[in-house]
Amino acid sequence: MHLFFYCPFSQACWNFLDIHWNTTLDFQLMFLRGRERIGSFFMATWVLWIHRISIILDGGSLSFANWK
Repeated sequence: MHLFFYCPFSQACWNFLDIHWNTTLDFQLMFLRGRERIGSFFMATWVLWIHRISIILDGGSLSFANWK
């Protein structure tokens, strides 16, 4: 939940895409609703995941420009 919804960086990414999450919902329901709202939902979550992994494994830095 933190990686995709509560982290300030993740929230900035979703705000950039004009997506606002109802974090009171169940995690799975949030993902289902996200899939219904935008066609690129899975691409956005994948790129967010890959960006975070590059920071952990490759010593990269958190960068909104690189995420975009």
